[in-house]
Amino acid sequence: MKKTPREWMLDRERDVLPRLDSIRKAALSPEQASFVETVQEIFRPCRPAWTALLLAWIALAAAHIAVSSGTRCPTMKPGTRQDLTTLTLTHDEALSFLDYHS
Repeated sequence: MKKTPREWMLDRERDVLPRLDSIRKAALSPEQASFVETVQEIFRPCRPAWTALLLAWIALAAAHIAVSSGTRCPTMKPGTRQDLTTLTLTHDEALSFLDYHS
């Protein structure tokens, strides 16, 4: 009977099979990471980029607060509500800016 190369190698290395099986199990078993470890794994490689984004958002929030703190919302004039209700556009008029041929 002719043996395949796989069978020949396995016969020769029978005593190594338990060690190979344990290596396979360790390599194929899913690692159960905690939520904190998962988040750290996501954010750790790009920490400088995340820090730059955080600083940009803080700067934007500070600028927004500085600009909007002294201003009040503009109020509408008394007749404005009536003027807005008289505006009516047809479907074609509202979408006329999309027509390239006119």
